[in-house]
Amino acid sequence: MGGDIDLRRAKTIGFGTEHLPIGLARDVADRVLADASRLTSGQLAARIRRLCIDVDPDDARRRYRQAVDERRLIVEPTGSGTAHLLGLDLAPDRVTAAAAKINQLARSLKTTGESRTMDQLRADVFLDLLEGTPAYTTKTRSVVEIRVDLETLANLSDHPGELAGYGPVIADIARHVTEQHQTGQWRFTVTDPDTGQPAYRGTTRRRPTTRQRRLVETRNPTC
Repeated sequence: MGGDIDLRRAKTIGFGTEHLPIGLARDVADRVLADASRLTSGQLAARIRRLCIDVDPDDARRRYRQAVDERRLIVEPTGSGTAHLLGLDLAPDRVTAAAAKINQLARSLKTTGESRTMDQLRADVFLDLLEGTPAYTTKTRSVVEIRVDLETLANLSDHPGELAGYGPVIADIARHVTEQHQTGQWRFTVTDPDTGQPAYRGTTRRRPTTRQRRLVETRNPTC
């Protein structure tokens, strides 16, 4: 294992694994300790979330479904006379898609003479969209990026996916996002199975074929 870690990182590990049985929690902790001191708190938390999904995908799926069933909207007044509008326990793929759309529209408004900051533009676009005015138009489509291995995509495993701008997600979400983008362009990365490092990258407009699925099944008969 790696060297000493500070209290903040120790708490991140503790909070991130507290829902797991003690044996699995120790397994996750052992797998992150070697690199923990070199990671930021955010990077460490993301790695822990991924490992927690990986060591117990059924529990991760159960916890996700339970949480998303509790989704809600909250309005909070502030001491300065403004208000917070918060959506809690939302599906991360929908949140990232909505955020990408808001960012795209906000950038399209950032023209010469526009005095609002990007934060202000995003906030204004957010409320404008909810209120139904004005009608925004854009020539480009917002993009949601998901990284998922072929075994998971072929329903042969439940490894976590990686949602750009969010982090690790359960396999069900990764599959759902790819199903929603069957006709779009796919950017794929082939990784080394031993190191996890990218070995090849490319683009395609087709989903993995039946032949590719059978190839994965042949290579992984016990999946």
